[in-house]
Amino acid sequence: MWRIYFVVGFCLMATPLSGCATAPPQIVNVPVPVPCKQDIGPDPAPIATRETLKAQPDIRERLKLALEQLIQDAGRLGQYRAALTAC
Repeated sequence: MWRIYFVVGFCLMATPLSGCATAPPQIVNVPVPVPCKQDIGPDPAPIATRETLKAQPDIRERLKLALEQLIQDAGRLGQYRAALTAC
């Protein structure tokens, strides 16, 4: 008979102790990807195409067109970077 009291007493003593052993819940913030919808407009028409460069007889005019194309491309790249940082 004393064994039953011992087992019941042990179970009653162990129940509050097992509740203290668990860790409190933690809040974890997880970043969620969202689509970026920046509109930078259509691409501008190219300045220095193969045809326009071949049409120029002078090398200086060809270089001038090529430099204008580089400046236009650099400006467009700046627009892309600004749109990307806005996301």
